[in-house]
Amino acid sequence: MCAERTALFYVSANFPKNTIKTIAIVGNNSLKITDKPITPCGGCRQVMAEYEDKQQSKIRVLMTGVEGEIIEVNGIDNLLPFRFVMD
Repeated sequence: MCAERTALFYVSANFPKNTIKTIAIVGNNSLKITDKPITPCGGCRQVMAEYEDKQQSKIRVLMTGVEGEIIEVNGIDNLLPFRFVMD
């Protein structure tokens, strides 16, 4: 279970009426300084998409390493354009 999904499930279970506005993803490597943005795995991207559908608003995603650039996207469609959608 990734940290992103754990955080989303925790918020949903403990604060079900709150809207998730932003999630920040930062990673580190004990062997060297991480200087490239850390992106969520496919499973986490799908869960974020389902939360966006549930709350009917986009989630801002911030991604970075310990150093280096920060990538910001507004809405999971920018990271998962062909996501699974239940109709």
